[in-house]
Amino acid sequence: KSGRLHLQVANYTYTCYKADQQINIRIIANGWLHKGALVCPPCHELCQEQFAAVGDRCKPDVTLPSTFLYHNDRLVCGSAHRPSISIAVVALLLVFFSGVT
Repeated sequence: KSGRLHLQVANYTYTCYKADQQINIRIIANGWLHKGALVCPPCHELCQEQFAAVGDRCKPDVTLPSTFLYHNDRLVCGSAHRPSISIAVVALLLVFFSGVT
């Protein structure tokens, strides 16, 4: 597609821009954070025949700017992530127990 190899992992697409490019990934799936890296193969090894069949070809390798970002999920600990739920539960308990006496 458009002269580049596109790798799909867990419904996210990662585009390869050069051979041996390492793409670090962090994806939360089923409540777990999965970390790893994809290493891009040379485009011509995997895609050249398919591209040629539709009149396209592999684009030359390019180095991405350091500001280029791929999708990355972040793991947030539950105790730090939901303080409002704890406060709401404590408030309800106080209201309940204050009316029981």
